Amino acid sequence: MITGNQVQAGTVASTLAVVPAGPCMVVISNPSSVTVYFGSGTGVTTGNGMPVPAGQTVPFACYQGSKGGTLSVVAASGSANSVGWLISSATGQTGF
Repeated sequence: MITGNQVQAGTVASTLAVVPAGPCMVVISNPSSVTVYFGSGTGVTTGNGMPVPAGQTVPFACYQGSKGGTLSVVAASGSANSVGWLISSATGQTGF
């Protein structure tokens, strides 16, 4: 199953996406003009999040046994910075 959406990132952390447990591929895209930072949980800041520079895309894989969870995003500045995400995962299977 492939799901995707976009959110508006500001200087306060907000929910980006919910990553399922198990194997999947996640792609985060930052078409905005500022760096955004993402991470798991709700306490993401510009100091502890994974940076995605302006105009860049970051892919990462989750593997068998991955717990899944909520990703949050915060922007270095501004209040309406679009951040897109795409998750490809197996539905009802292990993916292998």
